Amino acid sequence: MTLIPFAREIDKQCFEILFTIENYLRTIVRWELRGNNPFDWKGSIPQETIEDARKRQEQESDIAYLDILESGVLSYLTLSELKDLILGPLWSTSFKLSWPPLDVVKSEFKKLIAVRNKLAHFRTITTRDIKVATRFAEDLATWTEGYRNIRRYSSSINFGSSNPE
Repeated sequence: MTLIPFAREIDKQCFEILFTIENYLRTIVRWELRGNNPFDWKGSIPQETIEDARKRQEQESDIAYLDILESGVLSYLTLSELKDLILGPLWSTSFKLSWPPLDVVKSEFKKLIAVRNKLAHFRTITTRDIKVATRFAEDLATWTEGYRNIRRYSSSINFGSSNPE
């Protein structure tokens, strides 16, 4: 079966960058939540955010046709919710000392989310949008260099749990 290409190459490129950024942010948020409070890490997430994520999870499981894989609540957070956790409850304990000032990071997220919304709602992506997403990815790599150093120099820990969270 041959599909008619509806997406332009620039749209695909933008999607790939945004997909990578969002999944990386999800990993960082998971790391920080569990590192800050391993036994009650969900306590740092606003209850309304957890409820919204659970609703998305339930909507997915209600569609019997989809292959449901066990995923944790963090897998159902939106990019905006991830941003809110980073700039909110996690900021002072996890990011303040290694990232630029809060107002700078807020501004960068605002631009990134605007590009994400353009792509998600099928508005035209421009080369400038790609530059915004690429620049955010580059900055994020710089801001989070410490994570890669920890991973590079530490041994892998396997707790033997099948729990995705």
